[in-house]
Amino acid sequence: MKTLLGLAFLAITASINAFGFSDITTWAGSGSKQVGFVVDWNDGINPQSLAWGFRWDGNATGLDLLNAIISVDPKLSRTLGGGGPLTRRFG
Repeated sequence: MKTLLGLAFLAITASINAFGFSDITTWAGSGSKQVGFVVDWNDGINPQSLAWGFRWDGNATGLDLLNAIISVDPKLSRTLGGGGPLTRRFG
């Protein structure tokens, strides 16, 4: 099973705790490929990280990943401003 680590990635938290696919509870899509997407907020008072997983077959883009995750978690939203790495295909 291929795993893409780049735009979407799994991270090691600041407290040096290992984090893996088995820790992700919210998944979008289906297929033999998988990637984790981590958003890390740190306001200096209450740091927090959230993670989602994305599964697919064939090719997908970063935008495909974001749209799929947003479709399964209404607490997440996006504002996009044209092109960039979100339109590049990964597979």
